[in-house]
Amino acid sequence: MVIPGSVPWDGINNNGKISPEGSYYAILKVVYTKGNIAEQRTEETVLLDVTEPEVSLTMTSREFSPNNDGENDTLSIKIEASDNNTIKKWVGIINDPQGNEFQRLSGIGYPPELIVWDGSSEKGELVQSIESYPLNVEVEDESGNIATIRRRISVDAFVENVEGKLKILVSSLIFAPDTAIFKEFSGYT
Repeated sequence: MVIPGSVPWDGINNNGKISPEGSYYAILKVVYTKGNIAEQRTEETVLLDVTEPEVSLTMTSREFSPNNDGENDTLSIKIEASDNNTIKKWVGIINDPQGNEFQRLSGIGYPPELIVWDGSSEKGELVQSIESYPLNVEVEDESGNIATIRRRISVDAFVENVEGKLKILVSSLIFAPDTAIFKEFSGYT
């Protein structure tokens, strides 16, 4: 008989159920044909962790309008993560209204205490006025357990002061020509 170089363990016990979380060690027991028994225990333990991290997400501003007017130009995002194990990595993906990746925020280890976002994409594009941008955050611990949390970022109207007159910039509203009749926006063509 050949003894394998390694033996994987999936955390399932002899009863076919997941073992309780905790530290485990392995024992290799060899019974020889003549009846002699050799037994060896691993020096290091293996941590069994099947619980995903706990994650919370808060955004400090309900009104976000990054139009460089000095008011609500940035959005503060706070991601808090905790786990019995160590946090391995995190990623936050902000999608545009059509579902395409707009901005990716990520890091190794625990998320920073505060993330300040200026509303720009990785390509330097700015969010659109009066739109909603989905934010999906995933946090993974060292055991590979992943927690996901989803929120929506609402972008307020962009208002500019042009020569004493207020100008509202809205790219997703369409009015019939030469009227104040609003047409439902059905996407870009």
